[in-house]
Amino acid sequence: MPTPRGALTVQVLEGIIYAVGGEGGEGVLDINEAYDPEIDTWERKASMPTPREHLASAVVFGKLYVIGGRQGFPGTSNLNINEEYDPDSGTWITKPPMPSNRGGVAGAAVNGRIYIFGGEALTMVFDSSEEYDVKKETWTVREPMRVARHGLGSAAVGNRVYIIGGGEAQHLFTLISSSKANEILTIREEN
Repeated sequence: MPTPRGALTVQVLEGIIYAVGGEGGEGVLDINEAYDPEIDTWERKASMPTPREHLASAVVFGKLYVIGGRQGFPGTSNLNINEEYDPDSGTWITKPPMPSNRGGVAGAAVNGRIYIFGGEALTMVFDSSEEYDVKKETWTVREPMRVARHGLGSAAVGNRVYIIGGGEAQHLFTLISSSKANEILTIREEN
């Protein structure tokens, strides 16, 4: 990868792997780099409008969405930013913000909706679950997770989102905080 970094988000869009944001030697990054595995080549794309790390992402209807994250010390600089990248035009558009400011979040997409889970603030870990309807451009607060966590992972399989692992305590209070929780959110089709 051209830019060394951690706390980034990665998605596959039309066979190309996009590595967006994160933190590196230059601090919090706005970098958007695309890797084409067919020709083993990286290409720098349009920078994300809002630099951030520990953000979530998802792909819906051929567009990449990057949501939440933070710009500094854990829990003190959380964001609710929602930005959409169109690979065809190479441009970013700001979309309606997430209802809460959170970094250390996870995201997954099912049926044209993006689900964002968890996160941390200075004094707490979130059990939050929020849904973004891409077509309607609206957010809905959903039932919270059973176990509050940050730095967690999520993946969609069919109409289910698996929310796995994470830390149950803020970084400020502990260096090691891990969970073996595995929760499942089943998405029902709307009429």
